[in-house]
Amino acid sequence: ESEEQILRQLLGLEDVPAAAPGWPSQTEVAAARALTRARIGQVVAKARGRWAKLPVCTALRDEIARLLDAQGGVMTAAELARAVLA
Repeated sequence: ESEEQILRQLLGLEDVPAAAPGWPSQTEVAAARALTRARIGQVVAKARGRWAKLPVCTALRDEIARLLDAQGGVMTAAELARAVLA
């Protein structure tokens, strides 16, 4: 199984059969792909390591932290998305 396909499913960019609406869980992706939950966890951990090293991801994390701080640490996902995209 392609790690890219697994990540696309976890991020909601590809449908996961029999998953609840919204972002699927690692367990749902594992079941849909006939993989273990542990394998999905390995893929996620590897991707997080890569993403943590990307300057654009660091800049986004910093911007999210700044926006949340300015709002007392509380925003809905939709509010935060609009603020990031503004």
